Amino acid sequence: MICRATLEIVSEFTSYNFSLFTSQQQQQQQQQHQQQQQQQRWESTPSLTAAQKDTLARDITIREIQKALKQHLASNPESAPGKDGISYRFINKAFSVTGSLLVEVFNNLFTATELPETMKDNATTTLC
Repeated sequence: MICRATLEIVSEFTSYNFSLFTSQQQQQQQQQHQQQQQQQRWESTPSLTAAQKDTLARDITIREIQKALKQHLASNPESAPGKDGISYRFINKAFSVTGSLLVEVFNNLFTATELPETMKDNATTTLC
């Protein structure tokens, strides 16, 4: 097995030797080709429609949270979205009391510049 450092050395050596024996014009052509490929990849990347942008810009609703919760309840009700171990079944049972609070928390997270550490390791459900 070749260690990573060895692979990096071989890569650098190859690159260095390539630059020694390749004309400047060939290097420029190669760079242009790479730039063209990158531009083609960028242009072929799908972009959001105006309606999708509007959807993402608005606040999360209680119905969207309920929909995501139902999806998890159907697949694995005893699983938990975070390290605290609180199951989807429990969240669902308490939703009549905590639902509006969850809406407020999720919407505040979108305006925060950084997620709290306790929320960086959890399950995420897309609301489609």
